[in-house]
Amino acid sequence: MSLPTCPFCGAGTVERVGQWGGQIITAQWRCQACNTYFEALREDFDDPVPADPRHERRP
Repeated sequence: MSLPTCPFCGAGTVERVGQWGGQIITAQWRCQACNTYFEALREDFDDPVPADPRHERRP
């Protein structure tokens, strides 16, 4: 699985912060360069890059 690049600044230093985005085929990402959050299409549903647990919401 290739990591997405930031759609705002083009940096490749991103981390996944949510397993699911607004649609089931997207995941939530954060750019470490410009600190922008964005959604990108998921390429693989086996979850090889788990979301950072510090960003997971708990009820």
